[in-house]
Order: sequence, then structure tokens, then C-alpha cells
Amino acid sequence: MVRVSEKIAEKARKFPEPTRGVFHLIVADMRGYLLQGGGDRYDCRQIAYGPSQVVPEFVHYWQGMPIRGIFEAGHPSEASAVARERIHFIGFINEERYSEGELRNVRCCYYLPNPLLLTNEDAIRVFKEFPLRPSRGRGGNLQ
Repeated sequence: MVRVSEKIAEKARKFPEPTRGVFHLIVADMRGYLLQGGGDRYDCRQIAYGPSQVVPEFVHYWQGMPIRGIFEAGHPSEASAVARERIHFIGFINEERYSEGELRNVRCCYYLPNPLLLTNEDAIRVFKEFPLRPSRGRGGNLQ
């Protein structure tokens, strides 16, 4: 989980500072995570938000401490500070085929908004216009 958080946060450095009407999303392919096909929602929530947003029995630890989330204040990584300022969503995807249109139809998509940049209402509004939004009745969730 620490390595996944580092990789995602490092991608944030490639994004410019946000401007009005432009939203930044990092999509993470989680197929190889924990050798179990992408982990689960609790893993994704802890990667994004930290242990306070996970059921206590599912919190992951590193060196005796709960692993901090990318959007969590006080995360030790400088790249996480950049992510908190520039990234509006992290999308966790578990692709199966790498085929055209799959990101709209894959059932294992989980999008988590950055609460420092978007209110819940803003996140819902923005997600409704997301070009890779899942097809009706399929695909991912905004959480």
C-alpha cells in the first residue's frame, strides 16, 4: 500500500495547478496490488483518505503505524502535498482485457474525490460529465 500511494502521488507532479473548470484525475490500475486482483474498497479508501476512513479491522500498517492517505494532511510524502493541491479524483481500476471502451464498462472502478478541492455536491456534478463515466448500469462508482 505504501508503494502504491507513492506511485500515485508522484504522478501528481505532472499536473499543473488547477484552473477553473479543469479537473485532474489519476487512474491507477490495481490488478497487481496484493496479488489479489486489485485489493478492495477499504484499501482504496485508505490509499486516498487514510485510516480514519476505513473500518478499523481493515486498516493496513507499516512499521507499526497506520498508513496515511494521499489526501490526508500530514502525509509524509512531498508528492502527496502536491496531489492534495492538484488532483481532484483518484480512480482505482481493475481492468480485465485492456480493450477499447473497457474503462467505461469494467465493473471494478472506484473513484474517490479530493475533499480539499471538491465538496460532495461538486464531485457528483463533475462526475456526471466525466467522459469515461461508466455506461448505464455498469462500471464504477463515485464514493
